[in-house]
Amino acid sequence: EEGIARNLVGDKVPARPRSDGSQLPILLTQPSTFAVMLWLNKVIRPGMRIVDVGGASGISYWHYRNYFTIPQDVTWTVVDMPHIIARGRALAAIGGAQNIEFTEDLDALDEYDVVVSLGCVQYMSPKAFQTFRKAAARAKVVIINKMPLIDGAEFWTLQSLQTTFTPYWIANRQDFIGQL
Repeated sequence: EEGIARNLVGDKVPARPRSDGSQLPILLTQPSTFAVMLWLNKVIRPGMRIVDVGGASGISYWHYRNYFTIPQDVTWTVVDMPHIIARGRALAAIGGAQNIEFTEDLDALDEYDVVVSLGCVQYMSPKAFQTFRKAAARAKVVIINKMPLIDGAEFWTLQSLQTTFTPYWIANRQDFIGQL
C-alpha cells in the first residue's frame, strides 16, 4: 500500500500549471477530468459537503482549488486507504488547506451533498461497491468518472499498478446504472 501511495500521491501539492505549460498535472491533461471540474463548479455552493471516494491526496480538491474558488464553509472529505490518507493529510498541512478532511470509512459519513469518484469504483470489491451505492443514494449529486462500462457481461480482470496487481471490474453499463 505504501508503494501505491507514493506513486499515486507523491510528496508535492499539485500546482496550477505555468503559462509555458510546464508542471501540468497529469489529471488535467485528460479531457474527462476537465469536464468533472466544470460539473463540480456548477454544483458547489456555500455550506456543501463533498465526499471524494478514492480521492488520494485530495487531487481533485487541489485541481479544483487551482481553477475555481471553494467557499470557505465547504467541506471536502476524501475517502481512501490509510497510507494514502496519511500522505494526503501531510500535503494538506504543507499546502495550507483548511476545508479538506480524510477518512478510511465511507460508512462513518452520514451527511453530504455531493459524491465524487474519479477512477476508483472499478477497484472496489462487491461489498465496498454496496457501501458506495448506499452513499451515492443519499447524495444530491453523484459524479463518477473513468468507470469502464460495456454492453456485454461484466467481468473482473487484473491491472498492474507498478508495485502490485489489483482486481479491476468491468461492469455492464445497464446493470451499473440500474444499481445506482
